[in-house]
Amino acid sequence: MNELQLSLALMLLLFAILGSGVWIAMALTEGSDRKPTEKEKSLRGFAIFGTPEYMAPEQVAGDPIDGRTDVYALGTMLFEMLTGNLPFAGSNVYAMMRAKGSEDPQPPSRFVPEVDPHLEEIILRAIERLPRNRYQSAVEMLADLNAPEQVAVTGRAQRLHPRSLRALRVRRALMMVLFFASLAGILVALVWLANRYPAAQPRAGHSFRGEVK
Repeated sequence: MNELQLSLALMLLLFAILGSGVWIAMALTEGSDRKPTEKEKSLRGFAIFGTPEYMAPEQVAGDPIDGRTDVYALGTMLFEMLTGNLPFAGSNVYAMMRAKGSEDPQPPSRFVPEVDPHLEEIILRAIERLPRNRYQSAVEMLADLNAPEQVAVTGRAQRLHPRSLRALRVRRALMMVLFFASLAGILVALVWLANRYPAAQPRAGHSFRGEVK
């Protein structure tokens, strides 16, 4: 096993441990009259909330989650490690989260054209929108990562129709221009109002108390 495979194996083990803790905590408290411990509360919170960039579509939508949700997060991490980018982009975090449920991800080859098609197939399968189309467990995913040359390339990347990266960059640039143009417009309006309606000056010979000196 080389260093990359060892790192991936350790990551999968971590996800398996965290996932097991989450589901054990939920099973212990579900349908029970006893109050959950602070540790179980923190685990339950971990199951519901997460870093938006790595959250699966069902997690964003508030639907039930399972081990395949962790597979999605792992696939996103591998995508970022390989390309330096995320599968989905948006003008803000909310736009990015909405895109997870309605748009196709960018394929890794969009950022790294020379990527191994077998590895791209593994990553894209891990971040499929529907849980039933992903790897059903981290163990299944690890088996493909250990022997990527045996993974059948089904053309997942070619079937994707993601939003144009150029269009995203243009939109971001336009948003920045509109933002600074708005600030400039507000500043100009304030200066015009200050000149149009100058502050009244006190009359000479009167004190601030209105008494004649």
